[in-house]
Amino acid sequence: MNFSYYIHSPDDWDEDYTEQIITALSTLLKAVEGTIPGFREFGMPIDIMDLTEPEAKNEFAAALDEKVGRFIPQIRVKQINYSEDGEAVLARIIIEDSDEAEEEEE
Repeated sequence: MNFSYYIHSPDDWDEDYTEQIITALSTLLKAVEGTIPGFREFGMPIDIMDLTEPEAKNEFAAALDEKVGRFIPQIRVKQINYSEDGEAVLARIIIEDSDEAEEEEE
């Protein structure tokens, strides 16, 4: 199973900050875990592609949440919506500032 993605960031973010975060998140999503020397934990696990669609969606969401928390701590994944796009699953990833998430939880 292939994943493609669309990242939705808050409208009130500064353009430079948005570009920086989108670049960091895109890099994380494109990297395969274990392939970057000295930084083996970075990237998404490749074995997700071998799972059934429901399992893959669950594992993708869990891995993304964990990796974002570890490597891009200034944001959090608020929600992921999935849709079919031919052979691929399109993941619409909605992100927010991690401090906004903490305020909502209080």
